[in-house]
Amino acid sequence: MTRVIHILNELRPSGAETMIRLAAPYWQDMGLKLAVLSTGDAVGPYAPELEAAGISIVHLPFRKSLSFFQKFGGLIRGFDAIHIHTERAGFEYAATARAVGMKHIVRTIHSTFNFQKRTRLVRTVQRRSAALLGVKQVSIGPSVKDNELERFRNPTLTIPNWYNEHHFVPPTLQQREEARATLRLMQGQWSILSVGNCASVKNHEAILHALKHLPDAIYVHAGIEDKHQGERALALELGVLDRVRFLGWADPLPLLWAADVYVMSSRLEGFGIAALEALGTGIPTTLTNVPGLRDLAGAAENLVFSDLTPQSIAAALQEVRVKPRLTHTATLAQQYGIERGAKAYAALYR
Repeated sequence: MTRVIHILNELRPSGAETMIRLAAPYWQDMGLKLAVLSTGDAVGPYAPELEAAGISIVHLPFRKSLSFFQKFGGLIRGFDAIHIHTERAGFEYAATARAVGMKHIVRTIHSTFNFQKRTRLVRTVQRRSAALLGVKQVSIGPSVKDNELERFRNPTLTIPNWYNEHHFVPPTLQQREEARATLRLMQGQWSILSVGNCASVKNHEAILHALKHLPDAIYVHAGIEDKHQGERALALELGVLDRVRFLGWADPLPLLWAADVYVMSSRLEGFGIAALEALGTGIPTTLTNVPGLRDLAGAAENLVFSDLTPQSIAAALQEVRVKPRLTHTATLAQQYGIERGAKAYAALYR
């Protein structure tokens, strides 16, 4: 039995945590015993989901102190491999793991970090030092890999993110009709869907502005609004609030089955897991041509890219609306399915 501990910040339903949960049964079948260390001030709301997958949870709130790393070193000493997912203190975790004699150290870089000046220099030195310590550094997609090489001179392995290809599948005709009825979409009513919490990087404002060019569209917004409800206020200001449905957090699958088009307007992504989930259901999709999303070029016949402007997003949505919903997404599942990624990481843990 190979014991592996994953290092994260506060445990939330984001990419790394979700992929660990999805891969857990595959890793366990390969003889891996899994633990997750939360270094957030709170353990995080996603801890029960991970525990339900048979993963042990440990909590050690991060402190920038020698005593913290002494405790960290003692905690990880009983494991065979460590997998670091955090940018914060990523090098320090790796150096501590090597100091206590751990042989297998993996670090995944989850975003296209845009550090400048002194911070960029420090992170470059840390990445080079990690390589000299034998740390296996992994990028989650081509955009991250290119950024690491160009910005930090850091060559990395690439293991693309994965999605749950058994869950995010094209709907039957009955499932689609039931999903549309639940969402109260009328027959022939054209609906646009985005899935993601409100944040500047998500660029939802551009979708709201694009609605001015799409007078027959209903925009379904699934995600937690910011506390000031800025996007709702913008929709009111633009005169499109009556065509926007702010759902808050919601299960994305029935929404993807119900909607006619999926849109992701992000300014930047590490690798778009939400986009993979959408493509897995066969829905016609528009993505912005930015790092982390452009990696999916060619992933589906009904995928169209736009730039970040409302006019371009509106034009792409008009283009993609006439493309058919796919009923078979097996090729996507083979390329970005769980087992492929789980096997690739398991090989690094031994």
